[in-house]
Amino acid sequence: MNACLRTGANVLLSWQFMLNLAVILVITCWVPLLSQTMEMRDSDGNLVQQSTRVSRAYESWWVVLRLAPGTKTHLMAVALHLGMCFSITFVVWFIRMYPRREAMDNASRERAESLGNEENLMDMSGERAIDIPPIVAEALENRKDTMDNTP
Repeated sequence: MNACLRTGANVLLSWQFMLNLAVILVITCWVPLLSQTMEMRDSDGNLVQQSTRVSRAYESWWVVLRLAPGTKTHLMAVALHLGMCFSITFVVWFIRMYPRREAMDNASRERAESLGNEENLMDMSGERAIDIPPIVAEALENRKDTMDNTP
């Protein structure tokens, strides 16, 4: 839980995430998010005329920024656009930045092997964190390279 909160905070505070979100908002601003259909009917209820106005996201953003009439419906379209882009971008960056156990294990294994220190190969419970082949364990104990044939 702590790692999730820390990763979420790191994502929200990173400038790369904010830049990516801004780029995605600009790229997707041409997507139509609001469609208004107007109908004209006669006294009998028959359809006389119908027209549909499609507003793209950038038009909705412009109406909201100017506080023009009809802001309420455009505000819902802007909230939908911003919410979808934010959600998708956040999930992608969260997955990208979440610490992976395998990556940490590999890094600690390489560090321990480079140091040649068997204590570094232990996990917090005192058991070996990785399985070491017997020949490698013997080489670590003797502190000599197994490829070296000199005594």
